[in-house]
Amino acid sequence: MVEDSVVREHVGSFTEWLLGELSELERHIADPGFGEETDRDDAGDPHRLFGYSLEYDLFERSPYSAADLELNWVEKQAGSPYSYGLIDAEGRWRIPMGQRFICVRPFRDGTAEVILNTEGSSYSGPWTRIDTEGRPVGQ
Repeated sequence: MVEDSVVREHVGSFTEWLLGELSELERHIADPGFGEETDRDDAGDPHRLFGYSLEYDLFERSPYSAADLELNWVEKQAGSPYSYGLIDAEGRWRIPMGQRFICVRPFRDGTAEVILNTEGSSYSGPWTRIDTEGRPVGQ
């Protein structure tokens, strides 16, 4: 392994190293909990980006419906928080552009998760489910 242009550890050829890295990546994909306690290399992924990027319920979720794919968030990157609005496939605003949300996720099964721009909210939450008109669902 090379760090700062200095050999730190000899791990074989580049091909051998790459195959080892790919093998570990395949184990993480097959079992997202792999190495949580003992094998995880915090130096290699100090923010655990790979682990956080995997959705554990990925295979339990239904695929996006045609109706979900017709809804698109529009983001205006001015101000704080950014402005978001929702348009449909015909270009109609379903939720007008504004700073009502801090963060948004795509629609799935007619609902989306958003972080409302309210007192006590931050970029980490809390997440709220809304319908296509922007109304909270299931509360």
